[in-house]
Parts: sequence; C-alpha cells; structure tokens
Amino acid sequence: MKSAWVLSSVLVVVGCGTTDEPPVDMGAPAMDMAASSGDMDTLPDLGARPDMGTLRDEYALEGDRLHPEGIAFDGTSRRFFFGSLSEGTLFALAPDGTQSVFAESPGEGTSTFGLAVDETRRVLWACSQPPDAADSDAVRRYDLSSGALIGTTALADVAADAQCNDLVADASGAVYVTDPASPRLYRVGPEGAASLFLEDDALVPTVPSLGANGIALSDDGVTLFVAYFSPAALFRVPVLAPERITTIALDGDAFEGLSPLSGPDGLAMHRGALVAVFDDAVHRVTLGPDATTGTVRSVPLGGLSGLSTAAVAEGELYVSKSEVFAFVLGREPELPFQILRIAE
Repeated sequence: MKSAWVLSSVLVVVGCGTTDEPPVDMGAPAMDMAASSGDMDTLPDLGARPDMGTLRDEYALEGDRLHPEGIAFDGTSRRFFFGSLSEGTLFALAPDGTQSVFAESPGEGTSTFGLAVDETRRVLWACSQPPDAADSDAVRRYDLSSGALIGTTALADVAADAQCNDLVADASGAVYVTDPASPRLYRVGPEGAASLFLEDDALVPTVPSLGANGIALSDDGVTLFVAYFSPAALFRVPVLAPERITTIALDGDAFEGLSPLSGPDGLAMHRGALVAVFDDAVHRVTLGPDATTGTVRSVPLGGLSGLSTAAVAEGELYVSKSEVFAFVLGREPELPFQILRIAE
C-alpha cells in the first residue's frame, strides 16, 4: 500500500479493526529479537545453495521499526528478502534465522514496498518511495549475491505522478509494476527501461491511492493478476493483450477482511491457485479454466493480523507481518515483525 499521508487520513475517518487474539501458533521456535537492526551482521556472499537446515514455520525479525511490507524468496541462496517502510533498507534472512543487511537505504526517510526475485538473472527488484512527494518513485535492481545496486529506474520518466507499490518478474527478465494512485500499470525491462503497460478506467482509484495493489503472474506466464484494494476486487490482465483487462467474478467465501478498511494487498500464485493477503485475512482463490472466474476459500488465521504480502518458499506459502496500518497511523506496532508460514 502507498501514500501514507493519504491512507492515514482515510483510516482516521473509517477506522481500523483490532484484535486481542493471539497470533497463530506456527509450531517452530522463533529466533531471538534484537533491540534494533543496527546489530546485524553484514550479508555474506552465499553463492551456491547452502545447507542451513529446513525453513522454519516462523521467523521473528530483528528491529522494532522495520515494517517489512514486501517480501521475496530466492530458491538458490535459500534466503528471504524484505524491505522496510521506515528505513528503506533491504534485509536478507537465512533458513536458520540469521538476519543481515542486504543493501543500505537509498536515503533517509525512503520506504521500500514490493520486492521480486529473478532467480535466473540473479536480480532483486524493489519498489522505492522517496520521502519527498516531489521526487520520483523508483524501481531499483540489485545483484542477488552481493547486494550491489545495478540500476535505478525513475517512474516519473513515464508519468510525473507515478507511484511504485508492487511488482512481479516474468521469464524475460522484465517486471510489471502497480500504481495505487492511478489507473496505470508499468513495465520495466531487464535493463531498466520503463514504459506504460496499461492504462484503463477499471483501475481508477475510488479512494485516493487505494487502487491497484498486489500483482502476480500465472504459472504459464500469460496472465497478470492485480489486486484492487478498495473495494476489494481482482483483475485479470492478458500479458499480450492488456487492453482486455477484466474483473474476475468471485464466489464462495466473502472476499474481504475483518476490519472496515482491509483490502487485498499482496498476491501470490501457490499450488495452482491465487492467494490474496489482507491485513487480517488470507484468501485462496481457485481460478476457473479461463481465469475470469474464481472460487474463494478463506484460510483460518486464528486472529492473526498486521499482514501485507506473500512469497512462496520451497513450496510453502509465507506472509509478512508488517503492521502497515500501525505505520501509517503512527501507532506502536505489535512486535515482533514476522515472516510466517501459512498452513492451508
């Protein structure tokens, strides 16, 4: 989700649901939490796939101001990657729970949102929002082994008011980017050239900056799926014919969150289904043959909230507990921030 100042004003009016229920017991013990992210080691270059044990069901993240909105997983190095809304820093997390700085923040006050891994080309993509609204949101590319910045693409080169919320990589090495403040999607090529991929009235935000949010790509690479935050909806976008964007007709469980303003944030393809992550809900959407319809099944969470995005790691679905609403409202987050396996 984007534009904290706009979202904050909306939330103050609408309100945000809370829960006193304990988080889901994921089974495995969590790592100890340090007082701040400054105590972490420098990231080693892991190179080939390391043997650091099986992935845990639950990771408690170091740092009490992280707000890790976006997460991604690299199957080669077996590391999770996550950003920070408050710092803009990128972090890596090994299977044994070792947390390291992957790349320093581009500047004070920068926020990092969605992430995407290109395992073939060894690239980590990241959405970056500067603190000054007059500056351009950017898509950054990092070397997956060293954390070195490869390049920065300013989305203002495509549209002056462009925002970068989430992104997904395709087999060609390009990424597709959502903009919650406009009816546009962008494409950034493997070398960093940005272009307008789609502009359609279907994506016009009905609430300022709460339009297109999460994005995912079908397993065969021919269809993009876009989560629309408010009112909650899913869109189908053919990669080769984006002008044929359609709303996915949903049945089954209600496609909604528990709180008054909890829309779909992250999207992920998992075991042939589309998974949508809300602040306080996770829904598994089984798509019809042409992906224009879908049946929704709510995944029990036992009162877990503060969620944002998802990543598939070694066949399992993980979500980030990032406390985004606490961040935009200036409230104290419910600690620790976590990466959790969701049992479906």
